[in-house]
Amino acid sequence: MINGNMTRMHAHYNAIVNSIAGLVLMVILTACGSTPTSVSGKEATRPEFNQAGYEAALKLMEQKKYTDAVFAFEKIIRDNGKRAGPFINMGIAYRELGKFDDSKKALLTATRVNSRSAPAFNELGLTHRKLGEFASAKKAYLKSIGNKSRYSLPYRNLGILCDIYLQDLDRKST
Repeated sequence: MINGNMTRMHAHYNAIVNSIAGLVLMVILTACGSTPTSVSGKEATRPEFNQAGYEAALKLMEQKKYTDAVFAFEKIIRDNGKRAGPFINMGIAYRELGKFDDSKKALLTATRVNSRSAPAFNELGLTHRKLGEFASAKKAYLKSIGNKSRYSLPYRNLGILCDIYLQDLDRKST
């Protein structure tokens, strides 16, 4: 009976994770709406961000066409690799394809592009967790929490990590 309950619990958990993933994509899309920085009172010279291409790539993610999405994000990054969003979403797509090392590489790049990106560190934590790198996952979740305390996903993911994977019911933050 316990196994049956655990299976139902995991199915419910997966449904919640899938619906939250859609919300994360929208948050990341919104975060990519910044304007070019200015240099000496002039607009910085960098290619225009391809918002239409980015939205099309996100649509591919929603359709679970992860390989096509990776190619789309790679093109966006080649044209303008100054935003964390395309790297984050490419990391998510790689993770969905089971390419965890590529996922980690893309997400680490996202954290270098924007060291304050809570979604980047949260997604990096998820990839570390998939790889069984629980200490690194915990560190990434805590970094995400430290960057944006109102972003709730890393709190949830840290709780799951501590309860299920580390069996640390006290959820120590260190």
